[in-house]
Amino acid sequence: MAEVVRDDPQQAAGGIVPAGCPLLVIEGDGAGRREVADLIDALIWVQSDEREAERRALARIGKPRESPTLQDYREWIAEEMPFNAAQRTWERADVIVCGTPEVPCDPVTEIVVAPAPTFLLPRRPA
Repeated sequence: MAEVVRDDPQQAAGGIVPAGCPLLVIEGDGAGRREVADLIDALIWVQSDEREAERRALARIGKPRESPTLQDYREWIAEEMPFNAAQRTWERADVIVCGTPEVPCDPVTEIVVAPAPTFLLPRRPA
């Protein structure tokens, strides 16, 4: 496994990818932004119930690589929500995965994939 060197060990962004890397997975809402769409081979959007996602985020405050304080989390989400609304990354996703499935599954070894909502599917000619 290749080592990734980070500019700032506290931040997920800013790494060096070795030449010839056969697979690179970039995590985060900004990874699928419109401005880099031509660089992406496949895009996976993980959609979660907003209340459950917030509950999980609040439980992680202060842990490594998470928001250090509640105020930091609030500032991050205040930027993240309008960013996602403007980018609408899920509309370009190849696969949409449910991050808070109601179907029983093992979250370590399984994912739940659902058909795209009909409003996301291309219209067929009449």
